[in-house]
Amino acid sequence: MLKIGVITDEISQDIRDVIKLMKKYGLKAVELRSIWDRQIFELDDEEINSLKQIFKRESVKVCAIASPVFKSHIDNKEEYDKHIKIFQRCIELSDVFETNIIRAFTFWRSDVKPSIDEICKLYLPIVEVAEKNKKYIAVENEPSVNLTNAALVKELIEKIDSEYVKALWDPANDIFEPYNEVPYPDGYGIIKDYIVHMHLKDAKKIDNEVKSVTFGEGDVDWKGQLRRLIQDGYDGYISLETHYRKRPLSEDLLNKPSGNTFSMGGYEASDECLYNLNKTLNEIGG
Repeated sequence: MLKIGVITDEISQDIRDVIKLMKKYGLKAVELRSIWDRQIFELDDEEINSLKQIFKRESVKVCAIASPVFKSHIDNKEEYDKHIKIFQRCIELSDVFETNIIRAFTFWRSDVKPSIDEICKLYLPIVEVAEKNKKYIAVENEPSVNLTNAALVKELIEKIDSEYVKALWDPANDIFEPYNEVPYPDGYGIIKDYIVHMHLKDAKKIDNEVKSVTFGEGDVDWKGQLRRLIQDGYDGYISLETHYRKRPLSEDLLNKPSGNTFSMGGYEASDECLYNLNKTLNEIGG
């Protein structure tokens, strides 16, 4: 059976609301991004301990830390140094919450495209920390950063050549990315041997514009993808990253998800997506 989780702020900034919706669908895992209107790494130790106690009481597992590491400008040393510190804090939090997966990106996309070698070099400090602590860096294919699809992320992973650098596979992000990679079966076939974590959402291209839509109504062949995950024995988590809202989110919020403005309308939209997901899983026996 596939293991489904949720990203906290896709539902609400109030962890009680997150857990309420999880219980409705029998879910037991969360991916931590922002809570109480702050990014998880911005919470103080007292708040972190409070959150841990809530999860313990509700039997909730943390499946990943959804950090924003290297959603930054590649040529800005101040930003780079800040993100190295964010990664180090996320390592500490991964110990507290007993997870071994921390998400990372590949720097904002711009007119000047860096080489894989340049990105590899900048990754070395966090790779060293990850290896020392036996934590996985899960590199996400993301349309706002340089490595937008499975093929590019695979190239980085193979170039770094560390057992602790893997992929966070997000099929719907392929609908947004500029090189027209087909998420399933193409993208999945490229990246499947490196996946340690996944995100689940849907998107649809309408008149050359891509929009987030409720799960099951977009251009991702999710039935095919989920069936194949079952066939391949995928044993990682898949986190709902809704992104869809009745009132669409701005591009800036989609690229930098966090806080109350981002979470507004997330409960209802996530409820809709989880309802559709349940129907799909029942149909395919997942």
